[in-house]
Amino acid sequence: MRRGFRAAALVMALPLSATTLPAQAGPVPKPVGAIRGTVYAPAGGPAADVCVSAAPSDDPHWSEGWAITEPDGSFDIQDLEPGDYIVHFEDCAAPRRYPSEYFENALTAEDATPVPVAPRRVTSIVATMDAGASITGTLTDDAGEPAPGVCVFADADGSHSHAYSNDTGRYVLGGLRPDAYVVAFGRCLFPIYVPSPHGGSASPTASVSPEPQGWPYGYIGEFYDDAESRAAATPIALSAGELRDGIDATLERASGIEVELIDDEGLPAAGVCVTAEAVDGSRSSFEYDDGDGRAILRGLTAGPHVVHLSDCSWDPQWRDQWFDRARTRASATVIEVPPHGGVPIVATMERRPMPDLEVSELAVRPVPLQTDAGSVPGPGTQREITVLVDNIGNAAAQDAQLVLTAQSRTDRQVRHIAHRTFTLPAGRTKRFVESFDATGMVGDLVVRAEVCAWPERERSNNVAEARSYAVIGGTGIGVDAKFPFGPRPQYHGCGPSFFV
Repeated sequence: MRRGFRAAALVMALPLSATTLPAQAGPVPKPVGAIRGTVYAPAGGPAADVCVSAAPSDDPHWSEGWAITEPDGSFDIQDLEPGDYIVHFEDCAAPRRYPSEYFENALTAEDATPVPVAPRRVTSIVATMDAGASITGTLTDDAGEPAPGVCVFADADGSHSHAYSNDTGRYVLGGLRPDAYVVAFGRCLFPIYVPSPHGGSASPTASVSPEPQGWPYGYIGEFYDDAESRAAATPIALSAGELRDGIDATLERASGIEVELIDDEGLPAAGVCVTAEAVDGSRSSFEYDDGDGRAILRGLTAGPHVVHLSDCSWDPQWRDQWFDRARTRASATVIEVPPHGGVPIVATMERRPMPDLEVSELAVRPVPLQTDAGSVPGPGTQREITVLVDNIGNAAAQDAQLVLTAQSRTDRQVRHIAHRTFTLPAGRTKRFVESFDATGMVGDLVVRAEVCAWPERERSNNVAEARSYAVIGGTGIGVDAKFPFGPRPQYHGCGPSFFV
């Protein structure tokens, strides 16, 4: 069983005879087409290393295929189903040279010209990228040293760019459209992904730009020019193709808290989100642990802080707390953070008590056909499903959810049967009876019952999956550690945000 959510599940292999559902041949591959073309630079030469993606016109933000232009500017997007597509061009080079655009020279997907794709046909297009403006500068800290590893963001209506400062504190923000930009310097909460250039990996965002190591606790963020808020920032107006240098900044070295996370046995406690807050609420810092029970909270100013610890793993197992094992912010231990330095703390995480519910029975029976002569046994797609859920091993009532799904072994189609939320008293068993119509599903089906419970009524948005399964055969229930037909089905498990 997984921790945090305690999930119990049974699955049943349910054959549907040829008389129940007509025998169907395997799926026939749809004829596909392609989009092929050439991308040119503003001066007329080929534009290499441009990421080209094609998305259905009715869902322009979901790409169905992509390619990176070759040194001669050519690209080829294959295996597209017939239909109209919105084609997007984004500079994959670092730093970027061109602003992003849509075919045909449109700024938004709504204004783009759809590209038709016909079966077994290639649609050819040509695009010319616009000249991009750039902002460059040098970052230093308040000790006069270079400030590497700082995230620099430029933002305006309809255009933006971001970059790291390098080992010397230099940065380049490229591929900007003419506009007035607000530039911010701060901590990188998440890695900045740089598209792989031509000849790279299988995804246009597969390589992450390296983060240079600067001051270990980072820097106090600000806006250009030495402003504490966006409203007070000095905008930078750019014309087409302009290179604006000298947008420099001097950043204050920040303070930090180094957190070691352990369990009651002194072993590393992983899967914890750590947040430090200034007591006056003026600043906060958030970090995940590194997988080995350690986290560094950066970007803090000197002064009193409190630290909140919460479970943010897919397998919740830790109680939320304020350091040190306090239940409220008011009762948390106050940590004095020194100026331009760090303070270490050791936080002991407490495991949540785990509920233990069990699906003790899963039975599926055909529903007799109703005729003018009354009920008669016979083939049909209607099924009645009975599920028994036990709360035998717990001393308290448990809040839980039951999710019933069916999946075809033939085409892996998943059908939602039922989703029930309930409270089960200690020592009791609850019986569910649900009806299911398998019309449209092909071949043998697997019916799956899953129950998820929350410890101490603490609900989570994480999706739970059961670790054990059972297959019901002709002789009864037999436990099987593997899903009956190989890989687990693609579906969403039970949880407060359950959907299929």
